[in-house]
Amino acid sequence: MSVSDDKSNDHGVGNVNSTTDINNDRNEQQESDVQCWGSIFREFRHSSCMMRPLTLVMILLLGMFFIVTLLFQCPALILGFFLAPVLKRNSWYVEFLYSLPVGRWGHFLLMSFTSKMRHKAHDKNRGFHSRTVEQKIEVVPGRVYIHFLPQWLDNIGYLIVCLPEPTAEDLYPTPPVGLIIDCGEMEAVVRSIELIQEYHYDKNPIQLQSILSTHKHHDHTGGNDGLLNHPIGIDIRHVFGGAVEKVPCCTDPLVDGENIQLPCFESNDMNELVEIETIAVPAHTRGSLVFCLRTKFGEQAEYMFTGDTIFSGGGGVPFEADVGVETDKQLRRSNGNTHIRGNLGRMAMERCFTEVISRAKPNDLSSGSGDRILIFPGHEYTQELLIRQFQNMVEENRWKNFSPRDYFETVSHMYVAFHRRSLPHNSGRLLLVPSTLQREVHINTHFRSLRRSAELVVRALKFWRNNFCIVKTDETQLVENGVDIQKSLPRKSKSGVKKWNLDASSASESVFTTVYTADLQAIIEDLGSGKIEKNNAIEQLQSITKKLNVPVVNKRAIPGFLPSDKNIYRGICGLAILGSRPSAMTISDSRTMKIPPPMDYNSDKILVSMKRLIVVLTRLGFSQTSDGEDVSIIIKELWNEANKYCNPAEFNGSKYNKVDLESSNWQDRIEIGMLKWLMYGVSANQPSWFTKICCMPCSGDISKNNLVYPEHPASKMNKKSGDLVSHDLLTCYLCRNATGCIQMQDIGTCLFDGESEESNGGSNLGNQEVEIALPQSILGEEAAHSNNDNDNVIAFPTNCCT
Repeated sequence: MSVSDDKSNDHGVGNVNSTTDINNDRNEQQESDVQCWGSIFREFRHSSCMMRPLTLVMILLLGMFFIVTLLFQCPALILGFFLAPVLKRNSWYVEFLYSLPVGRWGHFLLMSFTSKMRHKAHDKNRGFHSRTVEQKIEVVPGRVYIHFLPQWLDNIGYLIVCLPEPTAEDLYPTPPVGLIIDCGEMEAVVRSIELIQEYHYDKNPIQLQSILSTHKHHDHTGGNDGLLNHPIGIDIRHVFGGAVEKVPCCTDPLVDGENIQLPCFESNDMNELVEIETIAVPAHTRGSLVFCLRTKFGEQAEYMFTGDTIFSGGGGVPFEADVGVETDKQLRRSNGNTHIRGNLGRMAMERCFTEVISRAKPNDLSSGSGDRILIFPGHEYTQELLIRQFQNMVEENRWKNFSPRDYFETVSHMYVAFHRRSLPHNSGRLLLVPSTLQREVHINTHFRSLRRSAELVVRALKFWRNNFCIVKTDETQLVENGVDIQKSLPRKSKSGVKKWNLDASSASESVFTTVYTADLQAIIEDLGSGKIEKNNAIEQLQSITKKLNVPVVNKRAIPGFLPSDKNIYRGICGLAILGSRPSAMTISDSRTMKIPPPMDYNSDKILVSMKRLIVVLTRLGFSQTSDGEDVSIIIKELWNEANKYCNPAEFNGSKYNKVDLESSNWQDRIEIGMLKWLMYGVSANQPSWFTKICCMPCSGDISKNNLVYPEHPASKMNKKSGDLVSHDLLTCYLCRNATGCIQMQDIGTCLFDGESEESNGGSNLGNQEVEIALPQSILGEEAAHSNNDNDNVIAFPTNCCT
């Protein structure tokens, strides 16, 4: 190879390399050109020399802007301060503007448009929001039935039909008669009745004679006028509604406790079989009513048509109750002298709930009465209300405060709601109503709140009996309290493909049953090993569901100490909610509806009924204290002492004569001021806040008047804050797996593993013994064969207890 060739080759290679380098340089230059602006901004953002003054200028400009804006807003702030009490009462819009024609037109337009978008006319729902044509509730077999009338998006009306006695040829000598509860959409009601006549009554026309309206809102009364002018409503002569409501076309205004004249035609008289009583529940509206349907003989079920007062899983909005919310801060500052606002929104609604509970009559103190009180609400809100309970963790939805059954019952019913309300079109969505009172006690937020109040009342009663009760009743000498024996419902008629006959037993059946796995596993092992017989296993299986009713964390008052101010106030509120009737919104409403007037000047004057309190506590599941004492006996003892002060002639020095409950001097209703003085030693009949502030000599302790109230022993007790909380980690089903003490032989090792007083939070209770109740299976055979009366109780030093 020549030199020239080498040079040429080198030159050629050099040209190629140089070309590649040039291209790379160009690409890098292009990339740098693209990134140069971003790099410049990055340098700019992080340059203290440029950004420090610019930031200062921006802050000054923002400050000047806010100052100028505030100057312009000062008039609005001042005006808003004075108008805040009015503006926060947005329910006034519903109370006054909603009733105008424009409100009615707008509401109907919105509901009609939305319902047509959602409901298809060619599915099993037949254009309604639910499949209800085949369903009917059997009240009196062969005679009285309840049918559902779906309307609008989720409204539910009801048709009550009474059939005549059939002839030998199974023919009706007279037409069926009926009444309607809540007619909001006339077209939907007429179409439902026509389908009901075809499916259930061989196309025999039902003679409608009455319309009952639970309250005045348009979605419950908007169809009254149209139905009266329709051929199907030609025989309607009565439209019932609250006396203080402006129900359209109302002919018969109703007051509390009134019995309604039911439809009849010749020999077919509904009044001979059932009756309907009106119950005033002023909260959702001032004149809201609940219609209670009762049978006059035989079965013991009751049917409550609650409108917008009680839903399955919740309650209606108290549009026409007093304004205000009881916050946690206000609750912490409350005490026995704090004024109770009985007409305050949520409290007013819960007093209406207890009114419905107390007015139902089947087997007043029997354990099974809750399954026979059926709730028929005015809306199908069940799914939405149950979902909301797991989204809004307010006090009524804080599951740690309730028993496991409350949680599992709510979750299981929510799953059932998801299923029924999401069925395909070829099946049709099913309703979740009616619901039973027993179920609502566990899944309804308002009923759970009532149970919290009931728990505090029972604790207060127990505290009073242990510390201040003068004459105690010997429970061993008591005879049965006259509790009715549970009567069985008559056998319902057989259902068919197009006739779904339901009754109270159908509504009370649960889909899911939840038990503790350890209990179920123990029964399975005992059955497998032959330790227990079949009958014994059946009894144990029937009883293990009851364990879920027991709270996993118990609370009780510390002996020798008064309850905290907060618990005293909540106990007094519980007495007012559970034991007193709901009051009207105004004095004029009270006179018209024949219900108690509002207590705005002195809440100590609220009257609490002993009989009502016993019934409500029993139906909420608080017939006994945690120690097994009969709550009704404690209440009667308290009322006995209260009657001694109400009847000074019965007072004889320091001795108390027993007052007969049937005597003319006995008072069933006692002022709450007297009760709170007896139970806590809190002054009764407190003067107003103005008197306390401006007239100090007049603000003395009235309860210390020796002629009426002697000095209460509570004045010598120590005050405290909090409760004694009882919880055993080792035996708690929810906690014991975390302790590692699962086997029976490990229990003693865990209890006596040398834990010191300092390891338990430095408790200063010393070596005081505390009784811990352990299951029989954990105590062993030696304890099982012991002759001690407290076989299931072992005493341990406090510093050994968790």
